[in-house]
This record gives sequence, C-alpha cells and structure tokens, in this order.
Amino acid sequence: MGFSNRYGGLRNFLFAKGMDLLMSISKPTKKWSKQDIDKMLALLPIIEAEGFQAASWPKREPVEVNGELIQHVPYPEYHSVIDQFQKFCYETSCFIEPYEVLPEDPAGTEPGTSTFNVLKNASDMSHATVDQIRRYFILCNRAERFCDGAIEGAIENGLIPAALCQLRRLRESM
Repeated sequence: MGFSNRYGGLRNFLFAKGMDLLMSISKPTKKWSKQDIDKMLALLPIIEAEGFQAASWPKREPVEVNGELIQHVPYPEYHSVIDQFQKFCYETSCFIEPYEVLPEDPAGTEPGTSTFNVLKNASDMSHATVDQIRRYFILCNRAERFCDGAIEGAIENGLIPAALCQLRRLRESM
C-alpha cells in the first residue's frame, strides 16, 4: 500500500470519527470568514510599527558531539506576531489550496508553483482579491518551510504589509 493510500485511509478514518483535518488538497476550500480576516488584520498595526523586526538571526555556536564539532545551519527566530500569522494561515479559514489557479488570476497562469508569481509587487497587491491574498499568505508559509527567512523577506520588501492593507480595504466593503 502506497503512502497516498495510507494517508487517504487515515483521512477517511478521521472523517468517519467526526474529526476534521484543517488542511488538505482534497478538502474543499471554505470561504475566509470575516472573523478570521479580522484576526489577521489585527496583526497589521504591529507589523507596520516603526522599528518592527520580524526576525533575528542569532549566532549558533558549534556543538561537540562524539569529539566532532557540529555547525548549526542559521535560522531565524521570529517575532511572536509572525508565529500568530503562520498559525492563522493554517488553523483558520484562511487556508486555501496554494497551487490552484483562481478564476481571477491572469490568463496563462498554470497550476503549480507559477501561482506564486501572480502577486509579485505592491502594485499587484493593490488589485488582489481576498482569495489571491489568502493564497499568497499560504505560499509565504510554504516558502518559509523550504527557505528560512522567506516570511521576513516578504515583510521587509513590503509584500505582506501591502497584502494586509489591501485585505483591510476589501474587508471594509464586506
């Protein structure tokens, strides 16, 4: 039995027991609730505050194991608001399948990693829809998994703040 069958079996077991998985490629996407959008927007004033530092990169000292020095690969220690951001992306109705093309995406957008290129700058963010923004947030979290500091970079280059500002504008008209 392959991994997908075992995973599918586990998923079916959990659903049969009335347990809901928070995220799954096969789970239909729910609408992002106003309450969950408001939770995310509550982070914006902290992120926009003067002097906000999303992460620090402490020096990691080598550790001796069995007479050999082991060097740590650097990784960021995130501000608690970034931890909340990541939690909100996966533990609220924010989650959306990140690699699917949305109806409002530009023509020629292909399913897969090309969805990350839909919102590349602040100008793109100013025209983004709610679903494009939530997908961008999920993609930022996926990027962090494979590239330490990706979320810090998206804050420093202004994309996450721009996405949150656009989300605030969209929320006002809901």
